[in-house]
Amino acid sequence: MNAKESELKVETVPIVYENADVFSEELLGLPPYREVEFGIELMLGTTPILITPDEVEHTEHLRIILQTLRDNGLYAKFGKSEFWLREVRFLSHIVSSDGTRVDLSKVSTIVEWKPPKNVTKVRSFLGLAAYYRRFVKEFSMIATPMTRLLQKEVKFEW
Repeated sequence: MNAKESELKVETVPIVYENADVFSEELLGLPPYREVEFGIELMLGTTPILITPDEVEHTEHLRIILQTLRDNGLYAKFGKSEFWLREVRFLSHIVSSDGTRVDLSKVSTIVEWKPPKNVTKVRSFLGLAAYYRRFVKEFSMIATPMTRLLQKEVKFEW
């Protein structure tokens, strides 16, 4: 990375720019600056979901993305793309302008889970259920009795 690229990154992160002497070693590890503000990459390596406040801004961001692809010799396969949807099913979630919610068709596994017979099965269930913890009010309180079963020298009683 040359000095000019390093300066660009410093300028795009105001707190780093103001404290460049403190962050000098971290500059090389900064992610690249992206022109697309509203892209959400929910899982590393997956296609970002583009969320914008209105259709005009959405169209402009889409134009920027497609131009960036073209500038780098890449092309979008429109048969695999969807545009201007009101909601999107993505990684067991439904993302819409109302926010993110659980895709109920994906939680049937949790609802139909048989009672665990041992610590390994409890750990497995808690791992799966914890994926949705942000949608369950007081999840940790609900899961506490099962979590206690994972402690050493605790008798397993279901």
